[in-house]
Parts: sequence; C-alpha cells; structure tokens
Amino acid sequence: MIKLSAKIIDLLKKDFSYADFAFNKLLSEMRAYEKEYSMTWEEFISKFESGKLGDDRIWFAWYSLAMSAKDWDDTKKEIKKTIRTS
Repeated sequence: MIKLSAKIIDLLKKDFSYADFAFNKLLSEMRAYEKEYSMTWEEFISKFESGKLGDDRIWFAWYSLAMSAKDWDDTKKEIKKTIRTS
C-alpha cells in the first residue's frame, strides 16, 4: 500500500469536489429527460446502447450528458477509493 502525503490527499479532495459539482450539474441537466421519458439516466444508457430506443437526435443529446455524468461518477469513485486505501 502506498501512503499518500497530506498535500496529495488535499488535492484529491479538491478534485473530488470538482467532480461532484460537475456530476450534479449534469444530473440537473438530465432531469427534464428523465421526467419526460420516465427513466433514469442509467436505464437510458442501457436501453440506448442495446438499440431499444432507435436513432432519434434527442437520444444522442441525452447520451452525451449521460456518458459525461457516468465518467464524472467513475472519477469520484476512484478518488474515494484512492483516498480510502492510502
């Protein structure tokens, strides 16, 4: 196990805050889609990637937001894991 310095941990915590802000901003942008189409963004990704929704332009706009949210969520998880194991 690698021991991270307090400075590195502080930087990771700041990065976590930024990732959390970005993630929540994307979630708020997707709420209208979730409400209109009665599915969560996670359900949407699964349906879209399996081809169940077709190729309407609106799906690609939502997909872009959803994949960005997923990336930020993954980043948050990795930062948490890194801080926790140090």
